[in-house]
Amino acid sequence: MSILLNNKKTTIYRNNSLTKTFKRRLLRAYKDGSDIPSSIPIILKKENMIFNPTTKRFNNRTRYIKQRKKFIKNNIQDVLSSDLDLLEQENLYFKVDTKRFVKRSRLSFYTKKNYILSDFILSKQSETVQQMIYKYPVEDHRSFFMEDYNVYADDMPNVYLDTTIKSWFRDMYDDILSLESVQVTIITTNQNNNNVVFKRIINVNTNKTFNTGFWNDVRSLFYTGSAGDMILTHYETAVLMVSKMLPFNDAYIIQNYLDSINEHCFFAPILNWAMNCRDKAKGLSTKRKYNSIVNKVKNYITIYEDGLPENKIQDICDDLSIDISIGNTVSKIFGKQYAHFKTTKKKYGLKHFKFINTRNNHLEYLVCENQEVINIETPEEMESIMQNITNLGRTVPFYKSNGVYLWINDVSTKYQLNSEYKKSVEEFEKLNHLQYHKLEEGTEISNIIQNSVRIPVSCDVNNIFSIDDEDEELCPLDVGFNQMKYNQFTNDKLFNNIKMFDQQKSFYNFDKCPYYNGFCLNPHTVIYNNIPLEDVLSSKEQGFYKIDNIDYSKASNIDSFFFKKYIVNDSFLPQPVLKALHNHKISFDIVGAVYGVKGNIKFTKNMTQKIDKVPFYSIWVGNQISCKQFSSIQFNNNDRNLISSIYKQIRESGVTAKAYENVYEKKISIEYKKEKVFHRAHIASYIYAYTALSMLEMITQFKQEDVLKLNVDAFYLKNADQYNVNCLAMYEHEPDRDNEKSKKYLLSKCNHSENYIVFKWWHKLNIIKTKYRKNHRIKLLLGAGGVGKSYSIFNDPAILEKSYCAHANRLSRYAVEDYKNINHSCPFQHLLANKSHLQDIVLKQQGLLFIDEASFISYGQILQLFHISQKYSICMIFAGDIGFQTAPPINDGKTAKDRLNLFKIKDDSLKINYRFKDDKAHNDAILQVRKMMTDKKKSKDILKYLIHDQKYKCINSYYMIKNIKIDDTLLSSRHKFNELYDRTLSKKFTNKKKYMMKKTNAKYSNGDIIISDQKISGSVERYAFTIHSTQGTTIKDGNNLYIDTRELK
Repeated sequence: MSILLNNKKTTIYRNNSLTKTFKRRLLRAYKDGSDIPSSIPIILKKENMIFNPTTKRFNNRTRYIKQRKKFIKNNIQDVLSSDLDLLEQENLYFKVDTKRFVKRSRLSFYTKKNYILSDFILSKQSETVQQMIYKYPVEDHRSFFMEDYNVYADDMPNVYLDTTIKSWFRDMYDDILSLESVQVTIITTNQNNNNVVFKRIINVNTNKTFNTGFWNDVRSLFYTGSAGDMILTHYETAVLMVSKMLPFNDAYIIQNYLDSINEHCFFAPILNWAMNCRDKAKGLSTKRKYNSIVNKVKNYITIYEDGLPENKIQDICDDLSIDISIGNTVSKIFGKQYAHFKTTKKKYGLKHFKFINTRNNHLEYLVCENQEVINIETPEEMESIMQNITNLGRTVPFYKSNGVYLWINDVSTKYQLNSEYKKSVEEFEKLNHLQYHKLEEGTEISNIIQNSVRIPVSCDVNNIFSIDDEDEELCPLDVGFNQMKYNQFTNDKLFNNIKMFDQQKSFYNFDKCPYYNGFCLNPHTVIYNNIPLEDVLSSKEQGFYKIDNIDYSKASNIDSFFFKKYIVNDSFLPQPVLKALHNHKISFDIVGAVYGVKGNIKFTKNMTQKIDKVPFYSIWVGNQISCKQFSSIQFNNNDRNLISSIYKQIRESGVTAKAYENVYEKKISIEYKKEKVFHRAHIASYIYAYTALSMLEMITQFKQEDVLKLNVDAFYLKNADQYNVNCLAMYEHEPDRDNEKSKKYLLSKCNHSENYIVFKWWHKLNIIKTKYRKNHRIKLLLGAGGVGKSYSIFNDPAILEKSYCAHANRLSRYAVEDYKNINHSCPFQHLLANKSHLQDIVLKQQGLLFIDEASFISYGQILQLFHISQKYSICMIFAGDIGFQTAPPINDGKTAKDRLNLFKIKDDSLKINYRFKDDKAHNDAILQVRKMMTDKKKSKDILKYLIHDQKYKCINSYYMIKNIKIDDTLLSSRHKFNELYDRTLSKKFTNKKKYMMKKTNAKYSNGDIIISDQKISGSVERYAFTIHSTQGTTIKDGNNLYIDTRELK
């Protein structure tokens, strides 16, 4: 094997030993400070060698490390940068107090309380934390030791945040403005003394002030969980750091593919393939062809012994008649980051070689494209896997949070860290089929539902102890504390007979709300019109409703008082809220709605587990309203040119992305905008509503003046002894917050919006007047072909989310071509298929499912579809002409009437046939035929009417065969007749033929009828058809329809 050193090709090994030339040139490269190839450290480590920067010579690696460790112990302040590099290579860290070295794999989960650990730092806590790290310049990061945030009043660290921490950030804000982005990190320890790291990259927006922009982003990092729990309430001490994030803009240098231990990484797989083909070839010409390729490849290996420049690959493909694809380690993440080189000599190359660029100047031949996903149980295993990958010299993307690798994306394997939270969520979501109930961010329905989300917060009611700083502008979610006010109420007797009551797991026990009626799933239709209240209250389905003109005149004073803190006029509300308003005699107008399907959700027992005192279900609810537009992948910055290549390919593929380098952590992060963002705000909105309704239903039983404060799902009650608190079935008494113990909570500064809720979104909506209709989960549209059944659905401005199903692939494709606003289109059999991936694709679509040509669906299949609708909460609208069109291919002994009787809601209001709107004779004939069919007239009577009364032409087969054109349509009732016609007409049409597709491919669907001068792969020549094979096909103007009337039933 050879390598390029000092611009000279150098042989590394000879007779399994390092060559003298290699050692001499490598030593010169180290002394001169030249670039060292990435494979060199691996080779030296294998040979137990290391370069000594002091003596400028190679030393025994083991002895050298032992000497340097002894030096570090005795001279901690004089440690060289090369020593720190060495410790990193060996995964060693030095403990200052014990003067001992610890392996990083163990240290990453080190539990001693007097140390703080981040990904790259170990520092002893001190009052000023001056010695956070030795290696990096102080301007690259700033740190602050947080330990006195309990001095104001017991556990009120929010005061500390809004005073001390905010001032610290404000003082350095001018410096921050000079940067494009910074990383804010909180490092602390949990109750088990394990390190916990919270990080966020914050882009600096110079168009916003400190308060409106930067500080809001920083402040939100300190809160976690759906209830907004503050991080500092769970930990005693923490270190806060701000790290400089430098834009990563390294210029990409064209790679020369060679870097490998034993063989040329690019040409070796090609040579092996060509030699194998040559040896297996039976024909002489084939053997010569592949022998020529072998010789060419060997010649290329000599020519490009210093590496193949990537701009020469196309020439290689053309010369060898092969195709090449080169991906990188993020190709699986994005699905399109491949460089493709196709031979221009042939349509397809002799062989398509696929490579992965895993380090600079190196390719790995990809034998299998499938990526195996392996779940890893412990962080220690993930750390070990990453270390092994790094030792092999590969640069792979990963994501690290709180000091732990969550996933690592290797070449053929993706490693994912399992966690109790992840496993519990997967179990819960699968049990409730929630993988099929996500809304896409940015759609009109998403905007409406996000506007409906009301998050219960803390607000004062009759709290005489609360502060009221009129001159101070507050964020609605701010919680602070006023020391002067606290000192004012020194008489603890003032707090006697105050009790606090808390809902028992309010988010978990949402079904205990007196107004519980399921959830609105799969929202699909938006109505802007007056909607009768009785229709809403009696509906079996669920939705969100826009109310206006709220009237409290008939409600009691206390009902009016508390509901005004929750309800905002002219806004969308979940349906249970409307029932509560009606129950409390609060009237209103309903002027709009989002229709969905009622479904039930139940948290599993495992979701009651906790992470740092926050229940899984609470974290999950908060995550459902999260809409992060950007995602992030991370790399260790040891292979900068490869990362530059990856970053370049991501941007060239059209993905919005930015790259940052954290000098402090020696890490490069690429933030990219997601193609689509999904959320479940419709589910969170209902859970928040049930929590609030349970609270409002309870507190309206007390005197208004005795309710001091609402706090999300809890309340403080004065004169509690006067009430029968046993009636609070959903609540549990919290004695640790009673009487004088409630002082610090009642004195805290809460949101002064005077509302019990805050809104997370307020999107501007596109309000279009629409026709009112009731909300039904299953409905059947009846009518003849041409009355506009499909048109009425796909051109209805109210139905915003819809998918299409029919009995044939060709009809599904036609629907996509005719209507551009369809989420998905496929045969209805995909829902019934044993292949779960086909069903998954349909179920993951948002909105209602329009099932066309329902006359083709058997009785049993309709029942199956009803079951799917119920199980997965899908609105299904069937359309067809059951009883007037041909019977289903599957004969299960059921009549058309039996199938019709399955549908409780039928709509036959569409009467005008638009296909024959300008042809009165055709229109009258169709109406009369339908009447005769209804009257159970026989086929011969209908034919007699059409021929004698309507003067439709009746001709013999000889005349038909003589006059039929290739684009006319010929139908008969028997396959034996069709076969005779096919043989006869095949002789008639010689220039172009008519084919029927029997297989679906990228261009055509099974059942498509194609006229072509050459046979289409997967088709059969066909000129005559049964009605089953052409059902749903439209005959174009100018073409004739011929019907063989023999043996018609």
